[in-house]
Amino acid sequence: MAYLERQQTQIRDTTSRADVPNSDIAKIMYYLNCVCYCIDYNDNDIRRYTNYARWASLSDEEDRLVFVLGMALSPDLFIGKVFFSK
Repeated sequence: MAYLERQQTQIRDTTSRADVPNSDIAKIMYYLNCVCYCIDYNDNDIRRYTNYARWASLSDEEDRLVFVLGMALSPDLFIGKVFFSK
């Protein structure tokens, strides 16, 4: 019985420059943008909360929602799963 296995890994540079405004909400929005990119989540409902360049256009209620989303998708949640190895 013969068994042949081939495994390939491809790495490509997806680096892009980000100018994140010096605002806590903008920084959380940038983090959410990165998370959504990595998990390939492109829903229209969340785009407003990931557009960190327009952070100042959010209402106070939307600011709170961004904060809650950031807590719900905390980096601790992804350790050993998506981004960070143990």
